Amino acid sequence: MKRFFKYIPALSLTIVFIIWTILVKTIDVGYISEVGYLGFYQINMSVNQAAVQFARANLFDKLTDVGLYVSIASVLAFGVIGIVQWVKRKSIKKVDSILFVLLASYVLCVAYYLTFEIMKINYSPLSTPEKLKASYPSTHILFFIVFMFNGLIALFNYVKVNRIIRICSYALLGALSVVYAVARLYSLNHWLSDVIGSILLASSIIALFIALKKEFVKEKEIEASNE
Repeated sequence: MKRFFKYIPALSLTIVFIIWTILVKTIDVGYISEVGYLGFYQINMSVNQAAVQFARANLFDKLTDVGLYVSIASVLAFGVIGIVQWVKRKSIKKVDSILFVLLASYVLCVAYYLTFEIMKINYSPLSTPEKLKASYPSTHILFFIVFMFNGLIALFNYVKVNRIIRICSYALLGALSVVYAVARLYSLNHWLSDVIGSILLASSIIALFIALKKEFVKEKEIEASNE
């Protein structure tokens, strides 16, 4: 039973995401000739029009692309760490378990991305009838938040810092994630409901990562990694 309690936050956030996704398809549904039906029509259109008037779409698009590349670079860095450990220790079983848990969270991200590319919920405001682009949830936001947060959690498995620095690091990354989400919205690639869905889904994956870390990464391994 104690093992189950670890997963309650992840399960709860996943349920909230599912409920939100259902609401996106059923609440205040309007029709747009270019992209078809859109849930939360009034608020999505209002926010999108405000973003259009700001007229910095190309800048925000490029900036958020850079942010995505940085987050992917962090994934590759942990991949290199895993490969180096595998080679040095001459067994994949001896690679730190935190890296396997981290990999699992990344694979889950990609799985969600592929699922929603097939099961399209919303289409991007920049879509045309000839080229419909799935926009729910925002892949940029999902990958950025999960890759950066889970990467930071894993980093603290190797770098010993005090509690205050950890809290400040998480708070700073949280603020940066909010800015990133807003920037992605102002790139005009997504609706507000897409952004909210991405944040909910990313939060559920982070919560799952934390639960898996508590279960499969032993304190002795953490202490050894910090030596």
